[in-house]
Amino acid sequence: MRKFFLALSAIFLLLITTHAQNRTITGKVTDEKGNALSRASVLVKGTKTGTTTNNDGSFTLTIGPAAKTLVISYQDHIQQEILIGNQTSITVGLKSDNKNLEEVIIVGYGTQKKSNVTASIAKVGGEKIENKPFSSVDQMLQGASAGLQSSATTGQPGASQPIRIRGVGSFSYGGSQPLYIVDGVQINSGDLSNGNGGGFNINPSTNVLATLNSDDIENITILKDAAATSIYGSRGGNGVIIITTKSGRAGKTKFRFDTEVGYNNVILAPEAGRPLRAADWFMLLREGMVNRGIFTQATIDATAAGYGFGNGVDIDWFNLVTRQGTQQQYNLSVNGGDAKNKFYVAGGFFKQQGTTLGADLKRISGNIKYTHVSSDKLSFTTKLTAGNVDQNSVLASSGPSGGGGYFGNPAYVALVLRPTQNPYNADGSFNIAGNNFGFPAHYNPLYIAANDKRYLKAFNTLGNEIIEYKILKGLKYTGNIGVQYSVNEEYQYNNPFHGDGSGTATNGYGLSIFTRNFLWDAINQLDYHYDINTDKNFYVDIKAGYEAIKNSYHQQLGEVNSFPPKVDLYLSANGATSTNGKAFQSDYAFRGYFSNVNFSFKDRYTLYGSFRRDASSRFGINNPWGNFASVGAAWNIIKESFLTGAKYISNLKVRASYGNNGNAEIGNYTWRPQYGYGYNYNGIAGGTFDN
Repeated sequence: MRKFFLALSAIFLLLITTHAQNRTITGKVTDEKGNALSRASVLVKGTKTGTTTNNDGSFTLTIGPAAKTLVISYQDHIQQEILIGNQTSITVGLKSDNKNLEEVIIVGYGTQKKSNVTASIAKVGGEKIENKPFSSVDQMLQGASAGLQSSATTGQPGASQPIRIRGVGSFSYGGSQPLYIVDGVQINSGDLSNGNGGGFNINPSTNVLATLNSDDIENITILKDAAATSIYGSRGGNGVIIITTKSGRAGKTKFRFDTEVGYNNVILAPEAGRPLRAADWFMLLREGMVNRGIFTQATIDATAAGYGFGNGVDIDWFNLVTRQGTQQQYNLSVNGGDAKNKFYVAGGFFKQQGTTLGADLKRISGNIKYTHVSSDKLSFTTKLTAGNVDQNSVLASSGPSGGGGYFGNPAYVALVLRPTQNPYNADGSFNIAGNNFGFPAHYNPLYIAANDKRYLKAFNTLGNEIIEYKILKGLKYTGNIGVQYSVNEEYQYNNPFHGDGSGTATNGYGLSIFTRNFLWDAINQLDYHYDINTDKNFYVDIKAGYEAIKNSYHQQLGEVNSFPPKVDLYLSANGATSTNGKAFQSDYAFRGYFSNVNFSFKDRYTLYGSFRRDASSRFGINNPWGNFASVGAAWNIIKESFLTGAKYISNLKVRASYGNNGNAEIGNYTWRPQYGYGYNYNGIAGGTFDN
């Protein structure tokens, strides 16, 4: 028993001694102005013992007897090491890292100091577009940068909008749209719905950019000239637009909620170009017949009566088919983190009612980005964004079933229908007397809007996994694997009573199209920074990498006729006769090697060069590769000593560059002779050469 008490006493004394050797350090971390820094990292040098500061910048840390130094760090501030000694309370003021805070912009496969840029590049901050009342990013770029032209061709909410950067950069079959890159992934953009599917022209058209929420965009970089886009080789000929989404920031968790409600109105044409009302319409009718000189007064009166003169009807068709559109959106985001983990999570709802009867769009979107720093060398970033769009549209052109097409478009018929044509019967029902609402086959647009269907359901998701590993001092590896998955479901229904679907030949018409695109983009990249002199004001940045891209496209469509005599049975399963059913498939692939080098002396003189060697399945089998290079130089005159203290010059820079690039926006199989089927004869399948 005596030995037991002696052992117990020894253990107790040991615990007291150990506890006495440990001690608690308290402190506070601020910036150079005395503002508290939340979530600053406080570590015991050489160990994993540490903590982060509270919202008021304070911290409490228990350290062992071997602890000698604390390492204090915070984003965009200079790291400090503090000798502990006998201190029990420490206050640290971190200085801003001006070098890191110098403005940088996104360039091809990385970032670059704005002062060192030698090409034509423009940056559009997310704050400039997030509050613009538009449904897609391409619409928001209107007037955002010199040399960029973005013009709407339709009032349809969410429709794809053509963008031209310094004009058209293609010949013949080449596309003119710029290349869009989202968080490093070269995405499929524009209309992915039915553009490749057998020549069908169904409305509405989809727009991938309409699935992105502008509230989640950190900034947009526009690469304009050949020197800036040359590193993208065969896809940079029409310019490049790089979209970077928001990331989490170290600090206390922040919530943000935005809401917007507004209205859209039709821009009226000049008074002389507006549709005529009844009195003016008949005045011009009579005047024209009199000027013709071959009509008697009796004939003129009879003609006017035949067109409804004196029937008491005076319809403002333009006012009937247009309306005050409404718009609303709600966005909620949360972001935060510390030195090791950062996160950004957001969700949004957007709804826009078009100014034309029957046109609207609804979008639900979400975005998640998470970054984990495993060590001083290794970090991971996971990003996922998704958007789902429901879109309704009006008839804009002739459908595959034939018929009037434009004659049912509300914007068109509002200009050609007579003001004496009443859209309603006496009992309040729609007037579709004689089926053809006038001559030629103009249709009652109110009936078409109420009973035809033209809708699109589009889902687009983008995902990234980015790995960064610092191999050696100044040498970093980046791996970026990105995917884009897009699905579009389109449906068009023409009712059997009035419009393009009427008549014994069709008796109602239905067209359904399903389109799927799956793209993956893999990048392996090395970045090397080397300080040529000890002052670190003469340095070189070198980049080299390999990229592979593949996209798989699949589309199915079906057409049916002979619907039941009811407008609520509009799905194609109710049609009696299937007239067409086809599937299409088309793939493309790219791969390329890219590199660039940037020399800079005192950020005053800069010399830049890039090179890319690209291959694509779209090019001929005998010549699939192309070489693309650029050079550039810049002189920041504002940093010269003779301009020191200049009051009236904020920036002065001279730059010059030269580069070449290509345009691969051609058909996937245009380069090869094709033999196509579907040219049938007398009920027997047949084929012929397509080109």
